[in-house]
Amino acid sequence: MYLNMQIIADNLSDYQMHTYFSEENMEMNLIGVRLLQPGSANPSSESEYVYIISSEDFTESDIRSGNLIVLSTLGNIEIPAGSRAGGQNIIVIEQSVGIMDVFNAVAGIFEFYNRQMSEFLCAVAQDATLSRCLNTACHLFRNPIIFLDVALTTVAHTKEEEGGLDLNDKVWTSVLHKGHVSINAMNYYETANEPDSYIKNRHAFFHTIDADLYRAIRVNIFVDNVRVGRLLIADDHAPLKKGHLAIADYIAPFISQVMRKQTEMQNIQEKELEQFVCRQLDGFQYTDEIIIQKHLSKLDWNLTGNYYLIKALNNAITANDVSAYTIRNDVFTHTMRKAKAIFDECIFALYRGSAFFIINTKKDVDFPDSFLERFFTIETAHSLKIGISSRFKNFSSFKDQYGLVTQIIEIGAMLNPKEKIYYYDDYAIFNLVHMFSRNSDSIAVDQICCPEAILLYEHDQRHNTNLLESLFIYLLTERSLLKAAKKLYIHRNSLVYRLEKINDLAHLSLDDPVFRMRMILSCYALYYMNGKMPMGLVENNSEKKKQSDI
Repeated sequence: MYLNMQIIADNLSDYQMHTYFSEENMEMNLIGVRLLQPGSANPSSESEYVYIISSEDFTESDIRSGNLIVLSTLGNIEIPAGSRAGGQNIIVIEQSVGIMDVFNAVAGIFEFYNRQMSEFLCAVAQDATLSRCLNTACHLFRNPIIFLDVALTTVAHTKEEEGGLDLNDKVWTSVLHKGHVSINAMNYYETANEPDSYIKNRHAFFHTIDADLYRAIRVNIFVDNVRVGRLLIADDHAPLKKGHLAIADYIAPFISQVMRKQTEMQNIQEKELEQFVCRQLDGFQYTDEIIIQKHLSKLDWNLTGNYYLIKALNNAITANDVSAYTIRNDVFTHTMRKAKAIFDECIFALYRGSAFFIINTKKDVDFPDSFLERFFTIETAHSLKIGISSRFKNFSSFKDQYGLVTQIIEIGAMLNPKEKIYYYDDYAIFNLVHMFSRNSDSIAVDQICCPEAILLYEHDQRHNTNLLESLFIYLLTERSLLKAAKKLYIHRNSLVYRLEKINDLAHLSLDDPVFRMRMILSCYALYYMNGKMPMGLVENNSEKKKQSDI
């Protein structure tokens, strides 16, 4: 590996020294160290070496030798700027130290960086993953490295294991585990409007974010002149120094090479997975589980897991829009990028004018709040209608889940058109009613609804009251007056009054669990058949969004 005098000076910081460096001549062009003997020929023709000389043998003519380390026992030696017109770089060590000690120290610096760079270049040459490449490169800085994409999402990082460097600082640990810097830092980037000099800079620079007070070396990574992200070298284990900037610039082209190969492979894999799921939606049946598992293994998934299917429709596009197809694909491509920024892995596909993706939480948990928090922003900005399935354990059932999600988007849009995200669990019973009505030639209301529910519904229609809705929400909250009143936005006493009036009209048997279930199903059927969503259920759906925003 080539070094420069700044890197050498940084690694000799235990010595008391003065540096006289030429900013315009700080290239990475040094390959080794030599002793400059008194009376020796001028070695300026071999400028790829750093030369060491004692001050007792040092003359002003030696300055022309280029990169020098002068050992002085007489204090600092002033090196006039005019005498360094050739861009020479000089380090003066002003303490009593053996010349061979310094020689061996400088030789050790070259040996260390050559060894570490050799490991890094081997990883690059072997088409290693970006994480593995960073895991070798981090030793050049003695600090952890993180690669963030343009959405500030962690793409790769040094591993927390032997051979890598752990993240000690809590802010950097947050970067690793949350997938982005932090909420404060995200807000900072949104409002700070980084100058073009930061975004377009092709050289490493020190970067500090006031929002979190962390310091790092940042170097933008470009692939085919397109910025794909940034390397952040954390000031975590050892102090970052000026020489590290040159090392970051040195490795940046190799990281670009790795990113190009990784992106190409990722695009191929994504296309194969998209074709795999779309073929099944078109009717092709994979009966061999080994073949299915082979596809899933590309994401390190198994047939069984904790899967969710999310489908998106662009509500803003009409059938008469000539450019609808182009717009739709632009929007959904953007959605895919955002989805990738939220999840480490997912299967994404464009299918018949819609977009859907399958995620695997890999944990026995409900649909992740972290996804909701960021996905609400995406769908709001692009007028999307989103359907989210229940959790399903077997990947092979995703086709059925796709059909169910498609159905609840239609039902949700009919019953609650102002809502943008529809959870299957919230519309499951409506969907049962829908399937029952679709498979029956003709259905009379009194065939599927109990007479008490019909009586209250007709009373509400004649007198413009909300008795059936009040009873419905009361039953859904397991007959809790406080919870039901809160969802209905009325006082508890008002609800008590309504329930008394309901009982006077219909003489209900609410202590009978079978009757309560039949009444609930009747309410679902009546609201579905009349295309109306009770306000209490509308608020129930909205609460999920509010909770995810907290």
